[in-house]
Amino acid sequence: FASSTTPFTLATAADITIQSRDTAGTLTTLSSNVPVVILSQGKNGYGGIDNQGIAQALPSNWPASNADENTNSSGLTTFVSRTAQAANSTGTGGEFDDLLVWQSRYVLLNRMVAAGKLP
Repeated sequence: FASSTTPFTLATAADITIQSRDTAGTLTTLSSNVPVVILSQGKNGYGGIDNQGIAQALPSNWPASNADENTNSSGLTTFVSRTAQAANSTGTGGEFDDLLVWQSRYVLLNRMVAAGKLP
């Protein structure tokens, strides 16, 4: 769980980038200047924090080819969103079980207007 203690304002920079992999396995940008991301580290929990508040680090034998798990999420500005891939997978990007939801700046502003929080 990562969050900021700085209050959101209309002047807050939307500096998050969302990436995925194309059919050739190349990382591509899906969206940039995203103001908000909701992330679940998935079943394996790597990069998350357990019920006792302990960070779940990647295991020491984690393959270097698995670059897509969103780990150390505190302070990240680039996240990966793609189809889940089973453990021990040899596919491009390796194992992946994270779930990611994001909103564009325009959707966020629209919803704030609809909720009466903006003029």
